[in-house]
Amino acid sequence: MQNNSKITGLVTFAFFLFCYIYFSSPVVNTGDAGEFIVSSYTLGLAHPSGYPLYLQIGKILQMIPFGNMAFRLVLVSVIFSILSLYILFKLVMLLTEDRWSALFSCILLFVSYSFWGQSVIAKFYTLNMFIISLILLIGIIIIIKGFDKRLVYLSGFLIGIASSNHHLGLGMVIPFLFVLIFNFKKSLKHIPLMIVFGILGFLVNIYMFLRGNGTKGFVMTVVYDLNSFLSVFLRKNYAEGSSTALTESIFTNISNFYYAVKNIGIILDENFSFYTFPLAILGLIYIFQKSKKAFIFSVMSFFVYSLILAKMTFAAEVININTWYLGAHQYFIPMLFIYALFCGAGMFMILNFLYRSKFNILKRAVPVLLCLFPLVGIMERMTDQNFNSNFVPYSMTKSILSSQPVGSLYVTFGDNHTFQTWYLKVAGRYREDICSVDSLNPQIASWNLRACRPSFLYKPLVSELFNGDLLEIAKKGRVQSVIFLGDNHPMSKVFRNEYGLFVSIYLPRNTKSDVIIKKNLISFKPYADITMNDCLLHLTDDYFTMLLCNVSPTYYAHLGSLFQVKQSLAETLIIKKITHEDYTAEMKFKVNWGVENEDMLLKYHAVNKKNDIKIFRYFPYSKEAKHETSD
Repeated sequence: MQNNSKITGLVTFAFFLFCYIYFSSPVVNTGDAGEFIVSSYTLGLAHPSGYPLYLQIGKILQMIPFGNMAFRLVLVSVIFSILSLYILFKLVMLLTEDRWSALFSCILLFVSYSFWGQSVIAKFYTLNMFIISLILLIGIIIIIKGFDKRLVYLSGFLIGIASSNHHLGLGMVIPFLFVLIFNFKKSLKHIPLMIVFGILGFLVNIYMFLRGNGTKGFVMTVVYDLNSFLSVFLRKNYAEGSSTALTESIFTNISNFYYAVKNIGIILDENFSFYTFPLAILGLIYIFQKSKKAFIFSVMSFFVYSLILAKMTFAAEVININTWYLGAHQYFIPMLFIYALFCGAGMFMILNFLYRSKFNILKRAVPVLLCLFPLVGIMERMTDQNFNSNFVPYSMTKSILSSQPVGSLYVTFGDNHTFQTWYLKVAGRYREDICSVDSLNPQIASWNLRACRPSFLYKPLVSELFNGDLLEIAKKGRVQSVIFLGDNHPMSKVFRNEYGLFVSIYLPRNTKSDVIIKKNLISFKPYADITMNDCLLHLTDDYFTMLLCNVSPTYYAHLGSLFQVKQSLAETLIIKKITHEDYTAEMKFKVNWGVENEDMLLKYHAVNKKNDIKIFRYFPYSKEAKHETSD
């Protein structure tokens, strides 16, 4: 029987591993992936809070002899998601000693929308989850099996090392204090050494001093002294989003706890469905009966990663769609983990009732069917979190870079375009003749030259930029940007927009060189076709991918308007509003339909339909949806 149990577990986790690898992103994905790939590859430093642990583990996996740099970093997510699922299995086994209940909780979490989504992309959240899950396991072991000073020291080390990945891990300090209080007399003399081990774990952050000055690795935010270290570590750049400000927000606007609870309910329902709610309640009842201390510890852990976390980051009455994606789909992975633990314990109460039945089918077949039931969710994940099908971030960035003239200046804004460009230019060393700069604010003509280094390489190519005069280079159509100039943009007084390949070309207002640009654009139609096909074929409910595929068809339609139409079948007015933070610009032009461009215009409409933001899972709860309803 024990051998059968081991074989069942081995096969199950091998299946989990296969699915996550098979459906993982084969190239750079949206969001922070490009930055993390470049930072780990060059042993640099990412955006605050730096993420030194994640980058160093990523660097180790960059050395494996297969796959590209992007896929190797995705393996960090895959490996630690599988390890987290194994920890979940061990936790449920500790509480129930029932393998089917343990497998049920693992399968439930395995197919959940956000846990799956974070397991198949280059991101640090599953590593963070693994550290949190280990501390949870240690706490339950101490409660169930008895005090062990070695486990107390290990927990201190894990809490310290959690600070070098993501500050969410530090939340486990609160529930683990209860474990120490439960064993106050035994733990008191070991707390000083536990703190020492915590400091040892924290020392991973020294990496930021060693590699954060920007002289060697690719660094987004420079660390050169204690003040700059604290600025990065505490995320002070984000002002109200800094770690200290978010912590303080727990104790303000207490009425917002209502919205925190409401939004938590939405996240749980979208990940597990309503049928699991009674299971979770049964699980809480079982854990309370099994061990009141385990109940307090697990509930407090859930409380930290649900209500407290939501109060800090997700407690507004109305939340915009971007925050729903960044928050609901990323931050609450630990909450999903602990909820799955409760559901596993709840399933045991049901199975325990079946085990006492006189009928063999209820004893054997029904428990298996019940525990495997969540696997039906895998079909949904294959159509909304299949990142293996998503080449959009890579192909669109490569199309943009490929279409630009030699010695161009390319201005990016936002993570999507900026980080993916870094991946291709810095890690992939593609189009090194292009000086890529990133804008912190689309309304200010000031740029960071982070991907336009070293200066001695780019000064001869884009001398106008370094001389502070863009007019000469712009006359040649060599200033291109993802920022579409609106009438109230400060640069619109000097430049006008032309449509490039998924970007805008800045031309001086009095120049007439746009005819040459249009001829060049047509020759790059195959690049645009590839990207548009990728926008049609991807199977991801990824908001950032939808954004890329939502704006780009307008440029594609304009490319279709450049073709000479012998016989016009129809005329269409294309209007697209482009929002850049605080201002909105409008793209507007007419297109004559003909046999020469009909395939492009049909594809334009198909891509728009396929990537309508309204089909994003959390759109119905967003500020945009509520505004649409009120209109």
